[in-house]
Amino acid sequence: MNGLTFNGVHSDSFGLIMKTVQRSAGAPVRQKEIVIPGRDGTFVFPYKKRNTKTHIAKFTYSATNMADIRQKERQIGAWLSAQEAYLIFDDEPDVAYLATAYSEITPTENYLTREIEIEFVCQPFGIAIEETEISETITGSYQKVIQYEGTHKIGFGSQMGAYFNVELDGSFTSLNIKLNDTTISFETPSASGTIIIDNVNGKITKDGANYIDSATFSDFLTLYPGTNLLEISGESINCTIKVKYNALYI
Repeated sequence: MNGLTFNGVHSDSFGLIMKTVQRSAGAPVRQKEIVIPGRDGTFVFPYKKRNTKTHIAKFTYSATNMADIRQKERQIGAWLSAQEAYLIFDDEPDVAYLATAYSEITPTENYLTREIEIEFVCQPFGIAIEETEISETITGSYQKVIQYEGTHKIGFGSQMGAYFNVELDGSFTSLNIKLNDTTISFETPSASGTIIIDNVNGKITKDGANYIDSATFSDFLTLYPGTNLLEISGESINCTIKVKYNALYI
């Protein structure tokens, strides 16, 4: 097939034939700079947050009579009314974009054969469809090299739809979780239960209840493209640790 899936429905469902697609290679970096009087140029702040990016798809479709054309266009309009829904291209089936079709959809008036251009405004990074999970049972100090396959880091403040959790299920007297240069510590003994560190949304829970006050840390954990070192230390550890994420792609 040569088309796309939006909000769980493929374009083929409406008899749409995709002619061309203009796909953004990367969302623009937000410009953050100031003009200093008496100095050439500008002062640019070290700021690398990105704006949304746009993918544009052009389709043709046809019907046997005007009543069918109007019905098909109403169905297409309803399909495109979803907001922040997953957009998946057939030629890139392992990556989804969180997208909204904001612009008005205006078909060409060529009787029973029509053409439309759909502009999808997307969150800046593609999200891997398949979740990666690393799971280990540990009873003492532990190290694990995580090869993060994404092309953009994932951590606190990542875009809408991003996902990176660390889960701990079991017991310990004290526990330290270090990823690269960031450490989250728990000094209060835990006899049982599941602790979830939601690094994207900045939450720590135990069995569904807020547990952030029991943790000592200065920042949440971040996965960077390439090699990341996970280290576990502490006392009387008997836990299963799970690292779960969906990689982000520029």
